[in-house]
Amino acid sequence: MTSDTKNKIDKISSAPCSEAERLRTVSSMAGTIAHEFNNPLAVIRNSTDVLLMRESSDPALVSTLEKINKQIDRMKELVHRLLNIKDIREIDYAMGDRILDIHRSMKKDGDSLSRKSPITSYLHR
Repeated sequence: MTSDTKNKIDKISSAPCSEAERLRTVSSMAGTIAHEFNNPLAVIRNSTDVLLMRESSDPALVSTLEKINKQIDRMKELVHRLLNIKDIREIDYAMGDRILDIHRSMKKDGDSLSRKSPITSYLHR
């Protein structure tokens, strides 16, 4: 974990702050995570696509590459959800911890798409 990420986590969990401050901090961290995940995911996807084009005669390899691509799609969807956080909703997690509920925290389909999310605004400064 980078010191910048650790500082952001410490900021979230430290002294009381307003919901807006927590959302800005989570948004900033989510934007960083999204950027850091999207780059390697693109490389992996491109590599699997090249292998699928070259090695399409091996059914076991094709099956494995398709599974990898399915998981890449899943990761990209999670990144999308991170970038569309509109408020902080938490759920109970292991050992008494609480974690962000990505599904309940994200902007709903009915929400105005013209209004930028805090994360989108942060990324376009």
